[in-house]
Amino acid sequence: MKTENNKKYILALDSSTPWLSVAISEGQEAKISLLHYARENHSRYLFDHLEYIKKEYSLQSNNLEAIIVGTGPGSFTGVKIGVCVAKAIAFSYQLPLVGFSTLESLVLEAIKASPFPKNLEKLLPVIHHKKEEIFWVDLDWKACREEIQPITRVNTGSIQEFMTKYVHCKGLVVSPFSFLRKHFEKSESGLLFMQAFPQALRLIEIYQQRKNKEITNIENIFRVRPIYGAKPF
Repeated sequence: MKTENNKKYILALDSSTPWLSVAISEGQEAKISLLHYARENHSRYLFDHLEYIKKEYSLQSNNLEAIIVGTGPGSFTGVKIGVCVAKAIAFSYQLPLVGFSTLESLVLEAIKASPFPKNLEKLLPVIHHKKEEIFWVDLDWKACREEIQPITRVNTGSIQEFMTKYVHCKGLVVSPFSFLRKHFEKSESGLLFMQAFPQALRLIEIYQQRKNKEITNIENIFRVRPIYGAKPF
């Protein structure tokens, strides 16, 4: 068990997709970053991971700075579990709760990856919804490399609708769902595909970039809203 004094930790979690992620950092220093293919068993594994981290770092209200949560879009149940658990922790410890779209963590994963062709025009983070339906956002590649803007609304549609719109686009599709590659990297398409997973640690990095009085207000416990579909609910 860690018993460091005067430490302020940031706890983050994301259960919006089949990949459950939990992370904790002390300021800019990552302490733990877990990624677990939980499929549909988020509640079972999430509490186990949180209990381990709580014991390992003796977490309590006086050594936590904030709770961060991925707000979706993604699995309805997964998003709901993550946001509800994060709200419960923040409320019980009376800590600020901050929510960022899961798609934003994918944006940061792409930016931190190896160099891509200079002629890229768009960054298209994608999360599978159900059957042939997906969630995505349409972002300017160059603008994203300068600053990741908050995502509050997302597009919802079929894979075919997506391909019709972007087939001639020089874009990078980033998604944890590898089976989508066969759709996006067709010979006639100008799209590239990168597999990346929603990492709770990336949510902490976004929090560090945007941290201010507005998003660290304790009242955010009641303002953070999950994104189940094309807009927050």
